[in-house]
Amino acid sequence: MKKILLTLAALALVFPLALSAAEENKTEEEAASQDGTVRSGVRSVVSGIVSTGKDAVVGVSEGIAEGRRGGESLDGARLVAGKAEFEKLLSASVLRLEETGENRYRLTAAVKNDNSFPVRITGLADPINVMLLDKDGFSSPALVGDLEATALPRSSTRLVFNFDNVEGDPGVFRFFDVDVDVPESVKKQPEGEG
Repeated sequence: MKKILLTLAALALVFPLALSAAEENKTEEEAASQDGTVRSGVRSVVSGIVSTGKDAVVGVSEGIAEGRRGGESLDGARLVAGKAEFEKLLSASVLRLEETGENRYRLTAAVKNDNSFPVRITGLADPINVMLLDKDGFSSPALVGDLEATALPRSSTRLVFNFDNVEGDPGVFRFFDVDVDVPESVKKQPEGEG
């Protein structure tokens, strides 16, 4: 939708310029100069629109995150959106790692909340927050699943993530920049193997 709006805005700005250039009777050299000017102008306008749009989206995203951190939630949950909050409020371990196909894995993690309040984990769709690293350090981000999860008080919560294009033997689950080893004992082979 954004691309369509940007394209329409650019066309609305460019169309009058192109129409006036076509109506005027100019030599080929003058027309080529005009085309270069139009092209340069359009490039500048579109670049500005895209830059402003990106800034707006980042601002909205940051505003939402800031508002969620600052306000009290209905259930009294605290928010985890980064490493500092995660390390302060939660811990994680790997319960199971299943190979679901060629270079595909499903990882079940346990997130432990020892607090007396719920903890809402946001940013699960951000590839930098949830990834699986092979033993050589190559990363594979989780495929988009749930956007957030809530770890209930004084309990553990299971979270399931799927990974694709994991070419090496998985060794580390990186969750909010905290490395969690994947023990050999939790690795399961596909049905019919092992």
